[in-house]
Amino acid sequence: MTNLKRLVLSLSLMSILAVTALAGETSAPPCVPGQIETPPCSGQHISGGSTAPGETSGPPASAVDVIGLAEIALESLLLL
Repeated sequence: MTNLKRLVLSLSLMSILAVTALAGETSAPPCVPGQIETPPCSGQHISGGSTAPGETSGPPASAVDVIGLAEIALESLLLL
């Protein structure tokens, strides 16, 4: 039974490490204006955005502070 646990643990660890190693960025084709299959060019203006001068875009108001929630969870676990 202990050998089975070690086998499952080692296979799960190897799969987690393999996924993180292969999860890097893949090479994308160069920017070609007018082509849908290629990524957008950096010089293109995205329509639908705000055109007011001086206005900066930020995260949406409903964005969750993940780091803050993780800190709170760790603190509560350490205080148990």
